[in-house]
Amino acid sequence: MYSQTKHTFRFILMAGALCLLLSTAYTQDTDWHLVEGKAIAEKSLTLPGKNSTQIYREVNRWLIKVYTNPEDLLKAKLDDEYLRGIGYVPNCIKFGTISSAGLQYTFTFDIKDEKVVFKICDAFLIYGYTQDDEGIYPVENYIFIKTGKKKKERKNNDSELVLASLNDFSESMFKGLENHFAPTNWFSEKM
Repeated sequence: MYSQTKHTFRFILMAGALCLLLSTAYTQDTDWHLVEGKAIAEKSLTLPGKNSTQIYREVNRWLIKVYTNPEDLLKAKLDDEYLRGIGYVPNCIKFGTISSAGLQYTFTFDIKDEKVVFKICDAFLIYGYTQDDEGIYPVENYIFIKTGKKKKERKNNDSELVLASLNDFSESMFKGLENHFAPTNWFSEKM
């Protein structure tokens, strides 16, 4: 009896550790990095057997699912190669329970045969209550600090809240696109 209880406890402990390991593997933060002084997050998807026309069409279908009027957001298109748009999410960046800011961002899709790269860049926090200035601040001001000629990651409470909100937003966008391209959605459909 003791041996069976010991094995059951060991199994439960191992199963719990495995669940914890798997949950941390899939909740990694987005890697926001600087390119020419601008913060960028990106996700690259490899889609074996799909050409650029098929991927371009599915990215457009995903945009229709995500945005109410994607045609109003798109600012540049190159058929089967590239899409660029500007999005806005009100109250996306949380500073506690009562304070928040909107997020304006540019998104791009670089499309090639069997591959799409989704980037979120040129992001700005937009405050609606400021009187001192226009209330528009680049996210780089919150998540990176300038030290001489280089910028490094900023560490304070506001910057951590901004980065956490940016990660939540970008991960939800990246996961949404990834899920759209999952085999159960469109690989099994006729193309």
